[in-house]
Amino acid sequence: MNKPLRTIVAATFLLGGTFVMVTLGTWQVQRMAWKQNIIKELDALYQIASPQQYTHQDLIQASLNNQTLMYGQVTGKPLTGKQMLFGPKPQEGKIGYHVVTPIAINGDMGKIILVQRGFIENEETQSLTGIEAPSDVSFTGIIRKPDWNKYTPNNSPENGIWSKLDIDEIATYQALENVAPYILYTAQTYPRFDKVIPLDDKWYPRNKHKQYALFWFSMAGIFLCFFGFVAFQARRKKRARP
Repeated sequence: MNKPLRTIVAATFLLGGTFVMVTLGTWQVQRMAWKQNIIKELDALYQIASPQQYTHQDLIQASLNNQTLMYGQVTGKPLTGKQMLFGPKPQEGKIGYHVVTPIAINGDMGKIILVQRGFIENEETQSLTGIEAPSDVSFTGIIRKPDWNKYTPNNSPENGIWSKLDIDEIATYQALENVAPYILYTAQTYPRFDKVIPLDDKWYPRNKHKQYALFWFSMAGIFLCFFGFVAFQARRKKRARP
């Protein structure tokens, strides 16, 4: 490959890379704004002094209204014989699992909501076997539809491996009917009946998009500087020709 062609290829690569990195940085800025709006919405929800008591019908209506976040309470009977362990997960230097339990909602015959009750250490998981929960347990926390990214492994129910909070898949595997289209992520449980540790009182989504945006814009700047150097060298060589 002759020198002029190499220069063109290098310049094209650097300009293309700059464009891609600016695009990625811009996308991260948009994601940051989206997360900030969610955080503002959560702050407003956490100001509620008395969380609303939700029924199954309330949750169905919320889904029809395309509500994405709620803060409230569900009271019912934990179906501990059908609860599942999701993970393993690290928490404060310990390895364990998130415990997801179907709750038969009081006053709603046969109606269910899945509740992410919190974290239990690996060594304590055997203590969950055979526990009979009270009939009136209240779970308070954020109610939202579960999500996951493309790197989350698929569930393998036949091997007892659960990674995705896929409501339909869980309902099918556990033979549950009339399951609400939301997960309640527990911040408070009353009364406590086992060794599961509830989540933080105030859950917020991870928001590191500012750092990611700065990284991509910095890389775009570096590529642009290299492009400028290549263009300068090519121009200087062109002027130096007799």
